[in-house]
Amino acid sequence: MNTNTLTSIQRDPGGRPPSVRAIRVSASRHARAAIATLAAIAQDEAAPSADRVSAAQTLLAHAVPKES
Repeated sequence: MNTNTLTSIQRDPGGRPPSVRAIRVSASRHARAAIATLAAIAQDEAAPSADRVSAAQTLLAHAVPKES
């Protein structure tokens, strides 16, 4: 979420927390950038190994369907 999104959510006149739908919509706007960032970290040979593994695991966890 960018600063404008957070500010508009925080200004809710009723003082209610943001709805799940509003959070999902905001998150979906950043999905492509987040995936690209994770992929870049996973492939960055200069990045610490733990960070590369974590990024790769996160990508795989959401890309590969879990077996039941």
